[in-house]
Amino acid sequence: VDALAAYAPSGRIGETLIDAALIDDVPDHALFAYIGAPNGFDAAALSRAVRERGLRVALDLQTTTGQTDGVRIKSDLLQLPGVIGTRFLWNRTQQAREATAAEVVEIVTRFLVAGEVLNCVNLLERSGATWLLVLRLRDAPGVLAEILDVIRADGINAEEITNRVFHGARAAWCTVALDERPSSEALDAIAKLGGVLNLDLRAIV
Repeated sequence: VDALAAYAPSGRIGETLIDAALIDDVPDHALFAYIGAPNGFDAAALSRAVRERGLRVALDLQTTTGQTDGVRIKSDLLQLPGVIGTRFLWNRTQQAREATAAEVVEIVTRFLVAGEVLNCVNLLERSGATWLLVLRLRDAPGVLAEILDVIRADGINAEEITNRVFHGARAAWCTVALDERPSSEALDAIAKLGGVLNLDLRAIV
């Protein structure tokens, strides 16, 4: 990566989240941006990376009563060229508030319109599906249900399903990601359904 950004929540003060091994993996002359507690990263490793490999560093450090020592420890790092530091300003500027508000609106809007949850951290980026059924369907009640009935009868699990309606709302494009290859009998049964206009089976690579 050319940049590494990290945020340490206030509840994890005192815990080192960015250790020397991670810092050493950042490429030379890359950018490291950090928001959070002053002890959330390995200051010695970061100082070494700045001096020896030209890392550029931006630190926005959260401090509370009794944490001045943590900030003082970082003072040597803040004196290095290419390093800038602020005192926990990320959520205090008008730009930050507007950016946060805009992102929240986008997340809520996408969920209301499409049922999609943006930035969800516990969804698989790629399922275990190995085959993709690509279909053109009539946009009518029960068509997709009939297809899934055939897939279920074939003992196959549908890992992911997408269904998009074409302009005019007379036909739709549908993909069904499957955990194994459907039998020839299942494919024939789907192709013969009245609501199926076209069928294609592709291996997922």
